[in-house]
Amino acid sequence: MTDILNNIRATSMNILMLLLGAIVSFYLFGLIVACVEGLVANSNGARTVSFSFLWWKWQKLSSDGTTVSEKGKWKVSKSKFRIIAELLYIRTNITAEQEKKIRRHTYLILLIIALPVLAGTFFAGYFLPAPFRYFFFGLLIMLTLLAVTVFRTRNSPGSGLEQFRADKTRELFEGKPISEIELPPLEELPYENATKMEKIMYSLSRYRIAEMKNDLAALTETAHFLTEQDTEKLIPGMQVAVDGTLVNYYSFREINAALAKKYYERSRLELEKDKDSNGRRRLAYYAYYIEGDREKAKKYLAEGIKALDARETVMLDVEHDLEEKMLRYLEEQLKANDGNALMP
Repeated sequence: MTDILNNIRATSMNILMLLLGAIVSFYLFGLIVACVEGLVANSNGARTVSFSFLWWKWQKLSSDGTTVSEKGKWKVSKSKFRIIAELLYIRTNITAEQEKKIRRHTYLILLIIALPVLAGTFFAGYFLPAPFRYFFFGLLIMLTLLAVTVFRTRNSPGSGLEQFRADKTRELFEGKPISEIELPPLEELPYENATKMEKIMYSLSRYRIAEMKNDLAALTETAHFLTEQDTEKLIPGMQVAVDGTLVNYYSFREINAALAKKYYERSRLELEKDKDSNGRRRLAYYAYYIEGDREKAKKYLAEGIKALDARETVMLDVEHDLEEKMLRYLEEQLKANDGNALMP
């Protein structure tokens, strides 16, 4: 009986260590990938402005601490828990060839790191006694699965939709007039095999371009497409982007209090931390049209104006013009009631 209990305890401990190793490898792998990608991107002209992991976020913030800026200083703050390390870098003026170089070099460095790490993990698990060997076996199994997944993903030809989206975005940064940049509806593009993530990313870019062009039909079509998608399990940064876009749309373009509140509440903490002019403008419209709170709208509007005037974030002229127009419009709505202008 004693032997049976000892065997059960030993087996339970081995399984626990196996699972612990798998969990640790998941965190470790995400951290390594984010760090390598950030280093490679920065060496090729990009600028890292934000890094989030576990409960912490490191950001380059403007002098007043309100706006993420490549010219700012690094500051650390507590954040919503993130399972996967999340990196944000600005790719101003990076060419298509540089994008390919970043992907190629990131993959190569990850491969160079992976081989000795996997070998070392195997030998550690082989020579160590139980239950420690099971921790390393769990580490080895999960790291191998993740490495194979990255290898297959990075060597997959893809549908072409992401490259099409990246090319159109690059055209905008290279100075092509916004009127000449076309992002057609998804059903008009020859990318039937595009993944759900690719379609969502394309739709977010299409919505932003449509805002700049004041293309109401494209705004409506894109917002409705995003609303129909199951976005509950997207990675945190992508879910906030979707929720922020839909709060933006349902707070003004097609006022729908129920949907605006749904997406606002789902990413409320992150949306309220967005201190740039676009983020403050979105909250100002939500406060005014959905919550009916004029004072809160005025507060967000003033913060949006301040961020717009500071212009410390990387913002194209066409983006600046859009935000100024939207802020001025809301100010006119507020000023009609009390006559106090917020913008010069």
